[in-house]
Amino acid sequence: MENNFVAKRLDLRAFAQASGFLRGDERLECFSRLVAETQGAQVDAQVTYSARGELRYEGQPREQVWLHLNVSTLLSLTCQRCLGEVRVPMSIQRSFRFVDNEVLAAALDEEAEEDDDD
Repeated sequence: MENNFVAKRLDLRAFAQASGFLRGDERLECFSRLVAETQGAQVDAQVTYSARGELRYEGQPREQVWLHLNVSTLLSLTCQRCLGEVRVPMSIQRSFRFVDNEVLAAALDEEAEEDDDD
């Protein structure tokens, strides 16, 4: 059975249960904060991403939903020294754990080690 997940309408629990995987490209213009940083240069540049869902059972009463995200692009930024254009490759890998409520998030945040793994 094939699961057709869509990044813009992603059911995270179903994605994690299926060990789902997504890969794609979006134009830089879809990311307003990045467009602002690049001062509108190269809005047609590609942002490449992949996402993987995972359920973890780590001694909790309920499985934990995780989303592992990889993103890369090439940004045109302004050099602060010469004020010329500089091309900066960006590559980011992040993992996100999703919990049911803010109280649980705050409690788990105290003991979380995943921020130290990057």
